[in-house]
Amino acid sequence: MNNNIDFRKALGAVLREKREEKELSQIYIAELFGISKNHVSNWELGKRKIYAEQLVDYCRILGINVQDALDLADEYMKYMED
Repeated sequence: MNNNIDFRKALGAVLREKREEKELSQIYIAELFGISKNHVSNWELGKRKIYAEQLVDYCRILGINVQDALDLADEYMKYMED
C-alpha cells in the first residue's frame, strides 16, 4: 500500500481516538468546521486528505499538539507494519 495512504489512515486513527477520549462526536467536529459528518469520518478513516490548517484546527479542538499527533501516527505506522 502507498505510504501516504497508510500515514493518512494512521493519522486518522489518532484523531478518532483523541476525539473519542474527549467524548466529542463527528457531528460536533463537522459543525465546527462547517463540513459534513462524512467528511470528518473520511479524515478519520484516511480516505480524505486533511490539510495542514485543518489539522492544526482539529488538534486545537482536541487539545493536543500537532507534533504529538504526527508522532503518534508514526507509531501507528510502525504497529501497522508488524
